[in-house]
Amino acid sequence: MKLYEIHLPDLTDQVALCPVQENHASLLALLRTSAPQALANIKLLTKVGGWSKAKRKVLNRDATVVSEDHQQWLRAQLEADGGQAATTFRRLAGLKLYLSVCELDTLLLVHDRQNDNPADFVQVKVQVENEFVDCELFNPRDHFIPTNERELLHSATQGYPVPTADRLRIRPCAYSLDAMVDVGIFVDEAEGLDRLERALVQRRKFDVKDFDGTTEVMSMDQLDPGWNRFPFKLRRIFADWMNSSAGKSGARFCDHWYLDLRDHTEPRTSSGSSARHMHFTPQWTTSLKLAEVESSKGNDYTFVGNLEKLDRRVKVPFGWYFFMLHGNRVSDGAGKRMLRIVEDGIAVMPECDYQVLRQWVERRYGF
Repeated sequence: MKLYEIHLPDLTDQVALCPVQENHASLLALLRTSAPQALANIKLLTKVGGWSKAKRKVLNRDATVVSEDHQQWLRAQLEADGGQAATTFRRLAGLKLYLSVCELDTLLLVHDRQNDNPADFVQVKVQVENEFVDCELFNPRDHFIPTNERELLHSATQGYPVPTADRLRIRPCAYSLDAMVDVGIFVDEAEGLDRLERALVQRRKFDVKDFDGTTEVMSMDQLDPGWNRFPFKLRRIFADWMNSSAGKSGARFCDHWYLDLRDHTEPRTSSGSSARHMHFTPQWTTSLKLAEVESSKGNDYTFVGNLEKLDRRVKVPFGWYFFMLHGNRVSDGAGKRMLRIVEDGIAVMPECDYQVLRQWVERRYGF
């Protein structure tokens, strides 16, 4: 268990038993009452979908289960046929078996501790599972005959889809608790890894070749003066929010953005070392359609007006800056152009926003 993960006794089982509702009221009530201190004011931020589980069930015509895992089952069938994929295909294609699919919607929920640290919140992911009969196992009229395991597994999912009106539901829709993360602790851990990496870079020496072929040994400080002056970007985005009009207005970061969190450790090398990488990508929660602001189009007044319009739409002053850090609504050229416009006196910007923007232009970052 990682330090930033929150585990509450029996909560996973309770969430799985909670009835699925359109407004998810029962789920919210359960989370608030099961862990009153940890999740007292949890709320639903947004819902994202478009995924399905890789593992499928093998089913009879009446939706009774033959196997819980179609890939494992097919490998066993292939082994029984001596590894002859064509034999397995011909034997199974005429049995009128079916595959399930479990479609997933992800609910993003947040418990904001509502203090001066915009990173101090708990992010919860709950899957809504919708499982039904999806398609025939194989297409018996398929002219392509698989010759190996990989082709057999692929062909298994290419059978005729079951018409929507005839789809049998395998089980009622259900919730599944996917993750509960203390974002503040996640950022602290990631920043600790970044400090170690910076210390390694600080000690490293680089061979720099000149045009005349001579080589000079240089440090990172010589190659890139000031490279270590700015905060780690997973910390910096929260500092920028807190120090700009966005945070000073009272807007809460976790009301407008959720985090796609990643924690990966590379396999050990021959030297026995391994490297852990912690990262996140901010994703906006607004469902509004936001017009793209291109930094190379329009005169300065139109350009500024478009940024201000985005701020009004999302109800966050200086909100365009954070859309510039990630996504396709504001290009990164907007920051440089806006700084030039302000310094030329064409537009006025609060001093706090000017300082954040100036530092970004000096040392850019993004996600």
